[in-house]
Order: sequence, then structure tokens, then C-alpha cells
Amino acid sequence: MNRQQIEAKVKEAVSVLVKKKGYVAPIDIFIHLNYLTEDNHKLWRMGQVPYLERVMTGNLKRFSFILSVMTEHAKKMGLKPSQTAYRGWGKNKGKPLRFSKSGIGHVEKVYSTHYLSKRVDKKPQTHPVSEVQ
Repeated sequence: MNRQQIEAKVKEAVSVLVKKKGYVAPIDIFIHLNYLTEDNHKLWRMGQVPYLERVMTGNLKRFSFILSVMTEHAKKMGLKPSQTAYRGWGKNKGKPLRFSKSGIGHVEKVYSTHYLSKRVDKKPQTHPVSEVQ
């Protein structure tokens, strides 16, 4: 798959996942695009894999491109970035998880940032806002 095809698939995945879940996360994109299996995701969450990239299919350059397209498209859609702490499950419950071999802060931040759709308050206002005098 070339970069244009990957870009189109990432943008489509972002739109689909936001519509379905109300947010999009890098892990969801990688699973949706078959770079990460549900089983390998669970192994990582259980602490049986030292870092997520180890069980992903592909290379770091491709992962970086996917993350940048996802971030750019989410911002264009007006989604709100939200830093998310990933903690282990099972025996490793509460233990912080790593995404990359390097563990470099900005790389970990990109992997752990979710993009949320902005909620629209659909309740009608019952009282008009009064001006302060």
C-alpha cells in the first residue's frame, strides 16, 4: 500500500470510529487497519509484551505516518485531543504501559492521545441568560 492509499484509509477509519464511538484512539486505528490484532493488544495490556510496537505489523516509519495523518485529520474534524493514561490489566493492573521501544516522551504522547468529538448540548435553555449590571 502506498502513502496515498494509507492516508485515505486512515481518514476513513477516523471518521468511522468517531461516528461509532464518539472518539478515535491510535490503537483503534491500528486495529482497524490490521497493523495490530486484538490478541496482541490484549497481551500488551496484560503486560506480556514490553511495548506495543513490538507486536504491531509494519515498520516505525509507517506507524509514524499513520499517527500524523490521524492527528491532522482529527484536528481538521474539530476533535478535541485528550491525553489518556494506559495502565495494565490483570496482574499488571495499574502499571503504566509503553508504546514504543524508545519510550521517548513525545512518541508516547502521540500514541496515548485520543481525539474526542465535541458534545453538543441538545437541551433547550429554560431560562435566558441575564446580563450582569
